[in-house]
Amino acid sequence: MRNKYKIIGFYMLLFAAWMLFEGNASNPPNGRTNAPFDSFCTGCHNPSGSIMGTVEISGVPEMVEAGETYAVTLTVSVTGGNAARAGFQLVSVFDADNTNAGDLIASSSEMGTNDSGGREYIEHRGAQNFNNNSASWTFDWMAPNGPDGAAITMYYAGNITNGNGSSSGDRPVSGSSAFTLSAQVAPLVAEVSDQINVMCTDDNTGQATVTVSGGTMPYTYLWSNGVTSAMATDLAAGEYTVTVTDDGGMETTVDVIILQQDVLGPDIPTAPVTLYLDANGEATYDADPLLAMIMDNCGVEATTVSQEAFSCADLGIQNIQITATDGGGNVSNGDVEVTVLDTVAPTFVQCVEDMEVSLGDTVRYEMPVAMDNCALDSLVMTEGLASGSVFPEGETKVSYMATDASGNISCCSFFVTAQMTTDVSENDLEKNLTVFPNPAIEVIKIDLDRPVTGDLRMAIFSLTGGTIFQSTNLEPNSSGYFEIDLSEIPVGAYLLQINQGQLSATRRIIVLESN
Repeated sequence: MRNKYKIIGFYMLLFAAWMLFEGNASNPPNGRTNAPFDSFCTGCHNPSGSIMGTVEISGVPEMVEAGETYAVTLTVSVTGGNAARAGFQLVSVFDADNTNAGDLIASSSEMGTNDSGGREYIEHRGAQNFNNNSASWTFDWMAPNGPDGAAITMYYAGNITNGNGSSSGDRPVSGSSAFTLSAQVAPLVAEVSDQINVMCTDDNTGQATVTVSGGTMPYTYLWSNGVTSAMATDLAAGEYTVTVTDDGGMETTVDVIILQQDVLGPDIPTAPVTLYLDANGEATYDADPLLAMIMDNCGVEATTVSQEAFSCADLGIQNIQITATDGGGNVSNGDVEVTVLDTVAPTFVQCVEDMEVSLGDTVRYEMPVAMDNCALDSLVMTEGLASGSVFPEGETKVSYMATDASGNISCCSFFVTAQMTTDVSENDLEKNLTVFPNPAIEVIKIDLDRPVTGDLRMAIFSLTGGTIFQSTNLEPNSSGYFEIDLSEIPVGAYLLQINQGQLSATRRIIVLESN
């Protein structure tokens, strides 16, 4: 009876061992990767010296990208002895604390995953027969999202069995592979949102908000005006820079431009203006009343007038420009039509005194001289006889008219009375003396209209009495006139004095500038 129970007990143990072997063959226990925190298959399988082999993985680079999925192939190889089939188990952990790293994903029914101790394991579901001394499984591993630079190790074990239906004579093998995680943070990006601009440059009602993405929260803000929040208020028109820093020290900057929205230039009222030249041929446009009427909603900052001084060269209609700039830099232009008029008549600076002559004498007189604030257009005799004529008996009126370019006129008149005389002194130098042209340029001619007897002296004096010229040996030219060279005498008015014996005559002369 006792032997019977021994036999039954032996078969029961044999059945239990078979059940354990079959169970491990289809779903091995967790924690058998031979990692520092795991046990190994040798706890159940007795290694055989006749079977040798290796286990390795492929498909994972040394630097793995965060969140990327990699196809991992685990291969168990027989390098010695006769082996029938194999199984495996793998775990992926962070080196820093041996916590789970990533996600293991079975790609077929030949594999499955289990969790143990907070770590995920992937392993065979049914042992795989060797084919040319090799058995392999391919599954997916999704790398964790971080942290950047973390060290990761995959620990894995393979069990090479001889297929004798027991745990004896097998060869457990193990290995590990190390990787580095690249978990770069998304770039830090800052953008401007909810911007409110201002109307005028001196307003401070603008505001803007900076929106940030990427990087690592929380963020800090520093505006160029000292604001330390995402939104800045009370902003004036201008440019601002915002520096955003994330929790990892990454920085980015964004420019905020608060615009001045007033795009309308100042309003310039204009009206035609008439200016009159003065005696000097000048006129000034007083723009101050018009400038005071220029209006702008943001204020007028500057004004300019293209022309304010006018002269004879501007006679007629001139268009000048008024330019106004407001506080926002907007510029407006307005045209003002300016009519420049000359109403000042020419002035005779020398007319001719009334003359009494002997009937039949040739009468010579100095031409009248006229000046104008701008320029003479003409100087003509309007009645009477010209110098060098023989005047009729009685009184003759001689008139000259000066006209300027604007049509303003002035007149000069004198009378020549011709009478019969029975005794005209041959020494009457004063009455017979004629000086021409007067005003003169470079040369002045003198007609005595009488015989030249005795000493003849001629001199030119300044109006203050200074001697400018004198001569006692002048000779008349072929026409009987005496000539004095004025080219070295400055422009101005002088006195010409002629002495012949006891007789004396004086004339006022004007020297003009040669062209």
